[in-house]
Amino acid sequence: MIEEYSCKVEYDSEFDLLALRRLGMHATSGIAAGPFTIALDKHGLVGIEIEDTKDVLESLFGFKLSLDKITKGKIGFKEEKNMMLIYFSLNYENKELKKEVVVPKITAMPIMTKA
Repeated sequence: MIEEYSCKVEYDSEFDLLALRRLGMHATSGIAAGPFTIALDKHGLVGIEIEDTKDVLESLFGFKLSLDKITKGKIGFKEEKNMMLIYFSLNYENKELKKEVVVPKITAMPIMTKA
């Protein structure tokens, strides 16, 4: 079972990027897997970003979403032998849209910040 975390949802229309982040946490490393980036700290999951959001979500859910209608979300992440399971749910028009995505396991890379 995957532990779920409530998160803040932000959409950047200029870059077509949806970010689901746990409040008050800061990533120290990240794992990029296709259009998904999993942000981590030493304790675990901090957030998930989805690039090319409009196309990715339409492909996953089978219809176009009005991204300004997403009000809340939940995220989860689990590593297994050769794969990672990404879980997210979005509150959309009074419904909860849920999706699990399996991606190949990739080693986390440190996040570089300016000093």
